[in-house]
Amino acid sequence: MTKNNTSKFAFNKKTAAVLSVSAVIITLVLLFVLSKPGIVVNGGESVTLEVFEPYTDEGARASYFGINLNDRLTRDGHVDSEKTGTYTEKYYVRFLWKKTEATKTIKVVDTVSPVLTLKGDPEIEVEDINNFKDPGYTAKDNYDGDITDKVKVTLSEIMVGEDGENIVTATYTVSDSAGNSARQHRFIRVADRTPPEIKILGSAHITIKKGDKYEEKGAEATDNIDGRVDVSIEGTVDTLTEGTYKITYTAEDKTGNKGKAVRFVRVRGATAGGIPATSDTEGEAPAQGGSYIYLTFDDGPSNNVTPRLLDILKENDVKATFFILNYSQEKVPLLKRMINEGHTIAVHGYSHKYSEIYKSEGAFMNNVYKLQEKIYDDTGYVTNIIRFPGGSSNTISKTYCPGVMTKIVKRLDDEGIVYVDWNVDSGDANGSGINADKLYNNSVNGLKKGRSNIILMHDSDAKTTTPDAVKRVIEYGKKNGYTFLPLNESCATAHHGINN
Repeated sequence: MTKNNTSKFAFNKKTAAVLSVSAVIITLVLLFVLSKPGIVVNGGESVTLEVFEPYTDEGARASYFGINLNDRLTRDGHVDSEKTGTYTEKYYVRFLWKKTEATKTIKVVDTVSPVLTLKGDPEIEVEDINNFKDPGYTAKDNYDGDITDKVKVTLSEIMVGEDGENIVTATYTVSDSAGNSARQHRFIRVADRTPPEIKILGSAHITIKKGDKYEEKGAEATDNIDGRVDVSIEGTVDTLTEGTYKITYTAEDKTGNKGKAVRFVRVRGATAGGIPATSDTEGEAPAQGGSYIYLTFDDGPSNNVTPRLLDILKENDVKATFFILNYSQEKVPLLKRMINEGHTIAVHGYSHKYSEIYKSEGAFMNNVYKLQEKIYDDTGYVTNIIRFPGGSSNTISKTYCPGVMTKIVKRLDDEGIVYVDWNVDSGDANGSGINADKLYNNSVNGLKKGRSNIILMHDSDAKTTTPDAVKRVIEYGKKNGYTFLPLNESCATAHHGINN
């Protein structure tokens, strides 16, 4: 190679090197001039947050060609995590004449469904779906609050269940403002349980004289679903024989529910059960002669006192008379025990409230009828003996209806219902917890030989000392030649004078 060629090659190599270095420098300068600081958003540039969940800003990092610029970062934006929506946070950094920004999007959402709660039972029964009364419901949402007014209720068509019952499904749905929904179901059994209602034509309590004709007026029955239904009548009245007869009316609807009503027909002789009405408080001696004690108890039955009395009476083989008031179904066994053990059940009244029962003759009689019918329905026992609350001589009845006692006594006589007062007062009506000795002395001191001695006592819950006195009265009576009997419709009795 010649010398000139060698020199040229060396020159070109140097030139290339210079150019290469220059290019790198130019590139670096351009990068420095044209590039901006970099920002990295911690946690990503998009975040979804459940409403009410606390929001914590995770920040960002900034750098420029390895230079840490975190201390130059600034932030702008606000997130309200208690309100749904889309929020934006921006991060800024400035270095020399260069400025960079980065954005973070925060979505606050509601994904929680409302709480839909049904009031009452999830399964209920109605007789007619058209009479369905919804027990109610509530709907609470974590974001919207009370949205009960947004609940929609739809009823399905009647379907037949596995047991053959008709079932309607009530579907409850509700949605909150975010579209979250909740659903509940209630099952409604449609079943007719109500028996037909029977209306007796004419009076349910009739008294006729022996030998008179009895005319059966019948009854009508209406069912809540089926409307008018047929009535069957059972029972006869022997108008030639004194006594109380029952005419029973029954009606059955298509579902098989049976309704029943009873008419009481009293066939009586010339007098009310052979008992003369007298104002003699001494009473009259029995026709067969002798000395009798009739233990009578008002205002029961009670859970505390009546069972104790029944035990004492049973132990001493003594029968008594219970003038009862309206009672709860749990006391029906006490009435049945009285009947089974040979005692007399008599009526004191469905109510003991003077202002109600003495406001008219009709009010008083309905008070008697209502309890007579209840006793019969619960026990099959018919009673035609009553005792006036306050006695037949009471004057408080004048406050509510002058002359009402006179009218009532005549009505009782016409219908063959016997009323009984008393001629011996134990005094237990004067308070609660009266000493048993005093009650005993009051009772035995009022006894008289050769007559019917009707002793007034009480068996309400408050008369806790009465049983102890009764036990001693029985002992006294047996030792002194008295016979203990329960009242009946033809026994001798005592009537007080009518003062109104």
